[in-house]
Amino acid sequence: MPLDIVLGVLAGAAFAHVARGPLARIYEPVRTRYFAIVLLFASGALMPAGLVVFAQYPDWAVMYLFNTAHVPVWLCVPALIVAYLAAPPAGFLWMHRAIVRRSGARAIFGGLGGLAAAIAVLGAPRLLVVAHYDRFHHLADGTPLWKSALLLPLVAITACVIFAFAFALLELLRHVRAIEDVRLPTGSPAEHADTIADTRPV
Repeated sequence: MPLDIVLGVLAGAAFAHVARGPLARIYEPVRTRYFAIVLLFASGALMPAGLVVFAQYPDWAVMYLFNTAHVPVWLCVPALIVAYLAAPPAGFLWMHRAIVRRSGARAIFGGLGGLAAAIAVLGAPRLLVVAHYDRFHHLADGTPLWKSALLLPLVAITACVIFAFAFALLELLRHVRAIEDVRLPTGSPAEHADTIADTRPV
């Protein structure tokens, strides 16, 4: 989950960066189709994937940071849902602010990428072992990830999330390029039609 959240924020930032041309002229990004795409990715791909893994391997999913057996389901599951749903929009809005200010985009990508890499490297002993909380912490025992029943579902789920992200990103890029290819006469009533269309509520 910690790695998923950081990557979710990074994905949201990537969506905003691809649409940086139109977004640079928009001051209410939550009312655009671009923000709607981010919400669809969060709710249709990232959040379901995270919950499926958590339902089957809860202790591994939270990287053994706490014992899920001692946390009520009614508290843990809603918290996970909120975290997964909020991560991509947070990255999108963060990047939009950097786009409007015309600075900080590289720092956002660098910081998030570095944090994700740090979690993956420093957390490798946790990510590569599938066990229950008590066995991991007290018995130093567990099943290597590549030998566990989690491996194939994890690969399949990860592939689905990557496909959803790539598809949405490419469609967003295609839409942005279509807008940029339109050449409208200066001073025409439709001069800012692309901006109006993108700020229209979805």
